Amino acid sequence: MSEEGVDKTDHSILEHVAEDRTTSQLQEMGFLVAKPKNDQNGTDLLVFMTIKDGVKFCRAQCKGRTVSPTHGAHIEIPQDYVTPGFVLFLFLTIDPGDGTLYFFEPNTIKNWNKNNEGAYTMRISPNYKKDLESWVFSTDSIVQIQTIIKDAETSGEFRFIVFGKVKAEISLSITGSATGHHGPPMLE
Repeated sequence: MSEEGVDKTDHSILEHVAEDRTTSQLQEMGFLVAKPKNDQNGTDLLVFMTIKDGVKFCRAQCKGRTVSPTHGAHIEIPQDYVTPGFVLFLFLTIDPGDGTLYFFEPNTIKNWNKNNEGAYTMRISPNYKKDLESWVFSTDSIVQIQTIIKDAETSGEFRFIVFGKVKAEISLSITGSATGHHGPPMLE
């Protein structure tokens, strides 16, 4: 914890745990989960109900934090990440090997406070288990994710494009006719 009370700890290990827990639980519930090779707009995972043309999905960010018994913890989500197709999975723990996965949909995140940079912020108290019990990942979360995916905007994620060449030869002959018409043939 820094002097300003902002956690500067490296959270990468717990964020991998959060991704693994999230992936495992989503797959157990019948979702398809993909891991992008790079992070764009906070997308750690892509969550699908099915893979087909016109596929719809939601973008999931996974965060992991160790909650200090005296200071709690803190997370930030840049404002531009939070769109209707964005969800947050938060893995919180006090002791290694023990933890709980929480789920937040976009409307909940938009109700959080914002910092000076405009990012949504949430302070997590040492009493987080009681404070966040309404957001524990559950079957209710599954219904919310399904709704988010069904309502997702598709903007050409998959397009079927055909490339080809056409080679044609057309032979025209220009002749006079009994009507006295001279010039290109007339099509009827």
